[in-house]
Amino acid sequence: MNFTLTGVMNGVYFVMNALAQLLPLRYGRITRPPRQARRSKLDAVPKLSDLFPVPEEARKLAYFLGDWIAGGRLIFRNRNFRIDGSFRFSLAAAGWGVLNVGKLEVEGVGIYEEVDLLGHDPATRSFHFFAVTNTGAARDHQGEWLGNDTLSLTHDSLHEGRAYREELELRILAPQRFTVSERDILDGLTVTSLDVAVMRKGSSPLSCSAL
Repeated sequence: MNFTLTGVMNGVYFVMNALAQLLPLRYGRITRPPRQARRSKLDAVPKLSDLFPVPEEARKLAYFLGDWIAGGRLIFRNRNFRIDGSFRFSLAAAGWGVLNVGKLEVEGVGIYEEVDLLGHDPATRSFHFFAVTNTGAARDHQGEWLGNDTLSLTHDSLHEGRAYREELELRILAPQRFTVSERDILDGLTVTSLDVAVMRKGSSPLSCSAL
């Protein structure tokens, strides 16, 4: 293939001319429109918050924001364990969800840690609750608000070839208090149950007797 100076120059001219249409160039320097014109163009661009306003279902998650203390019980293989710990909820994705970092001490067993991302999917008008724990779980739950005070979610999968289901419920009882209930079901039989009362940090003392 033969290259000539004229061919190279023509190629450069073509590229520069194309760029000039995109970034107005003049004599190799970018020429900017007046500041007022730039501001008008920016104002005309729709903001993401306008294109994707947070729906009412997701805004209700703001209830959970903040620091909480938790106390309750866990039943596993017919053994009853006391649970005490804390949750910390923070805003996620500009209000489309919340992030929870939980740490619970299980009597005689040790520290249980969990990180949850709870968000709203407008396409299905449902919530996804993705949980990662230090017990080897990384699971997605899906559900919805039942009325104004109960968020119900489920996870279905197979465990060693057997039907496995998790049923999770967060129920708001008062501005400073909600409960968490979970049932883990294997082949139709409940193998684990969890009931926790959660109080906003700084509220009156928490007692498991309330469960």
